Amino acid sequence: MLHRDDAAERVKEEINEDSETAIMDSKYGFAHGALKEAKYRTGNNADTYEWTHNLDAVLTNKYVGFPIFLLVLVVMFAATFLYWCLSPRLDRSWYRMVAKFNWSAYARRTC
Repeated sequence: MLHRDDAAERVKEEINEDSETAIMDSKYGFAHGALKEAKYRTGNNADTYEWTHNLDAVLTNKYVGFPIFLLVLVVMFAATFLYWCLSPRLDRSWYRMVAKFNWSAYARRTC
């Protein structure tokens, strides 16, 4: 505790600000510089963020948000696994090779 207090006093003497303000100024200065370097511009229209705010209002709704989340999960599952299972044209030679492999014997050898 004594070392921390000494360091805080030294910072206050050198830059005439407390250490918390100095840290926050440096963080915000870095973020400002990064945004300036990336040529970031804030929206100047009143409805610039209206679309995202409306989308957030629906997706984070107390009653509708969770069913939408479950629907997205079901669609992702169907797109990933059901298409693979139901498509007859896919080459599944690697799957047959893995299915023939004796996994129990391999597990006994490695344990």
